Amino acid sequence: MAVEKANKWTYKMMCGFALTISLSMAASNVFLALSVLAFFYRLWLKHDDVVEFYNRYSTILKLLGVLILTVVASSLLSNEPSYSLKVAADFYLYRIMPFFIIWFVAKTKRQLLILVLLTFASIMFNSFAAIGQVYIVDHYTVNFIDRFSGLIPYMAEATQLTVAVPLLAIAAAHYKEYRGILVFCLLILIAAFFFNMTRGAWLSSLVVLIILIFVYGKDIKPIVAVLAAFICFGYILYSNVPKIEARVNTIAVYNIENTERMKLIRSAYNMWNDNKIFGIGFGRFKLDYKDKYMLPDATEKHLEHAHNNFMHVLAETGVVGLLAFIAFWGYLLVFAFKKWRLTKNPYAFFMLALILAVHLHGLSEYTLGASRTIKFTYFALGIALTGMDEE
Repeated sequence: MAVEKANKWTYKMMCGFALTISLSMAASNVFLALSVLAFFYRLWLKHDDVVEFYNRYSTILKLLGVLILTVVASSLLSNEPSYSLKVAADFYLYRIMPFFIIWFVAKTKRQLLILVLLTFASIMFNSFAAIGQVYIVDHYTVNFIDRFSGLIPYMAEATQLTVAVPLLAIAAAHYKEYRGILVFCLLILIAAFFFNMTRGAWLSSLVVLIILIFVYGKDIKPIVAVLAAFICFGYILYSNVPKIEARVNTIAVYNIENTERMKLIRSAYNMWNDNKIFGIGFGRFKLDYKDKYMLPDATEKHLEHAHNNFMHVLAETGVVGLLAFIAFWGYLLVFAFKKWRLTKNPYAFFMLALILAVHLHGLSEYTLGASRTIKFTYFALGIALTGMDEE
């Protein structure tokens, strides 16, 4: 009875986390902290199923363990081990906890579906808020907002929409009975996506959608229709919103060699070149960049990451860390792809879209560096793995 109550309360806290993940950092942190406490209490009452969890996902857990060990090794060998270990503990002991919690407390299809819908509702509410910001700026002459991302930072919103827009497009094409409401939601997300003004996320989402169309492997005519609608709606926004037109036009004249991001990547390379095996230490990029590795012609001293998942990992944890990082995420990608091809499990497709989106956008942004984004990613991974079990 006590175990059931612990499961119930942990699940309720996870629902609160799902609903607030795109709305409030403070609220989502409260729900996550409470869910972690409830989960450990649940493990104290009942822990015999930990072995079952390990046996079922032993390869994934071993690869994650190796990744964490490389982070710890990099931290211990850094100039300030205590600082790096503290950052590592926050990343890999706290922020990824939803990945584990979901499997133990969400044991039915209904529970998983509720978590998915609450997460989607959170993204939708924030998208409405972002569109509302556009109205406020246009009508009340507010000058301090140049990107419209609702209640969360624009890069975190961009990554979430890079995941959500392609998935919703596929869902709108697949589920005929819900197509009307899904298309409406899709249009809201697309509008919010364009108002976000993040070019790398736009391109990443389009590439993810194209890949998913081919992986889908069924009748793609409805999906092609949705893709055409996506492009048409984007063109309407481009033609009628000067801010979006100006932002899109910068893509044509974008010279990557002279951008601040390329300078960051060069700095990340220099960090790795000084510490090839284990890097400069986990979490140290933002400290060492402005003190030691910032290029003479770089202008933005406040930047804290390499704007690229792979180069950031290489700089902080070296070759060993990057190989562990690629092994973990690469295995998950192949695992999801094989599961989808063999079983047509929708949660496998969901995982595939998630990993593609996070890392394609991660070519122009450190998507796994932001607290909100890494929590969102591991939370979604937990839902996907558990969903594969339930299906």
